[in-house]
Amino acid sequence: KNGLSDGVYNLQVFLRGNLVQEGQFTVGRVQARLDPEKPAPEENDGVIVSGTILDYSTWKPIQGAIIIFLRPGLTIEDFDDDTSEGKTQTVLSYGTTNAQGQYTINTPLPRGYVYSVLVGAKGYKRIAADDALEITEDDPDLIELDSIYLERR
Repeated sequence: KNGLSDGVYNLQVFLRGNLVQEGQFTVGRVQARLDPEKPAPEENDGVIVSGTILDYSTWKPIQGAIIIFLRPGLTIEDFDDDTSEGKTQTVLSYGTTNAQGQYTINTPLPRGYVYSVLVGAKGYKRIAADDALEITEDDPDLIELDSIYLERR
C-alpha cells in the first residue's frame, strides 16, 4: 500500500561512484506495453518505437531526453496549447532516454496513422514536426529509428 505509484521508473546502480548497471522497470498495469519482445495480446496491432538521442556536437548520448508521439491528427500547435496535466489530451506515447541515450516508447502506436513528433532535453533546442512518422499496416512490431541529434541552446 505504501509502494511506488504506477509508472515507468529508471534504476541506476552505482558501485564506488561508478555506474555499473542501469535498467527501466514498470509498476502497474502498463507492464506489458514496455517489453517489445512480448507485446500484450491487445497491443499486437501497434508498433513499438525505439532509438537513440545524441548531442549534435559531441555525438554523445543525452540522458533524460524525451521523444513524444502525439495522437493521430493532432499538431505541435495542439500540443503547445494543451493545458491538461501531463498533456494527456495530445500525447499518445513517449519514451525517455537512459544513460546510453536509448529510449523505447511506453505505448505502441496503432498502425495506419501518421504521427506528429517532439524531441527535447533540458539545455537543448526542441525538435518538433507535424506528420513526421507514418506507421503502416506492413511495419514490423518493433521499429528502431535512426539516431536523433539535438543541438544545445
